[in-house]
Amino acid sequence: MIYITGDIHGKAKERFENYMFTKNDIVLICGDFGLPWHNPVSVSDMYQLDWLEKQKAVFAYIDGNHENFSVLNSLPVTQWNNGRVHQIRSNIIHLMRGEIFTINNYSFFCFGGANSIDKMYRARNISWWEEEIYNEAEYNNAIGNLKRYEYKVDVVLTHTAPKQLFLDNPYFIKYAPAINPELTKDKTSDMLTILYPFISYKKWYFGHFHMEFLNKQKKCHCLYKEVEIFHL
Repeated sequence: MIYITGDIHGKAKERFENYMFTKNDIVLICGDFGLPWHNPVSVSDMYQLDWLEKQKAVFAYIDGNHENFSVLNSLPVTQWNNGRVHQIRSNIIHLMRGEIFTINNYSFFCFGGANSIDKMYRARNISWWEEEIYNEAEYNNAIGNLKRYEYKVDVVLTHTAPKQLFLDNPYFIKYAPAINPELTKDKTSDMLTILYPFISYKKWYFGHFHMEFLNKQKKCHCLYKEVEIFHL
């Protein structure tokens, strides 16, 4: 089975403790995994990572805006399902930006990152990192891989989303601007907005907004605490 969920924020056990995963299962997380968060790794980080490593599934995540990029970018890079990943634990991996992975014969284009609307309350390189926004190499990697696939993939996994997928959603319009209008100001979202018309996809998953909504017409699903069993 392939499972997909939204932001974890370092609380993996709380999200998954009621699931009985098998060694053939893959759990995909749409950013803000948040583990490890501290440097050096804290007791709470170790507890969560140790618990995940005891589960049988592979836990694969794209980065969000709330990640410790200093730690993340220092980890070894390896290959998994035809794409590059950072290896956190034996069964915990970070899906690097712009990579396209083949999972159960489906192609997954992955691009993490987003703008933190709360960075004014955080400390640089302690609880907020500039690397939350993509760099030129990551963008070029995405374009190069999309070109190889002729911009046709089965699934897109992002943290934030192109504006075509959320700005006209009634739930988002009603609640998100009231929460913080800065949600719509995001360089990564702007980039995805430009790319969106060129990408042919069957399903687009994203997180970031801490809400759940499904748009069948646009074939997208915003996830937060819901854990979806993937199917096309």
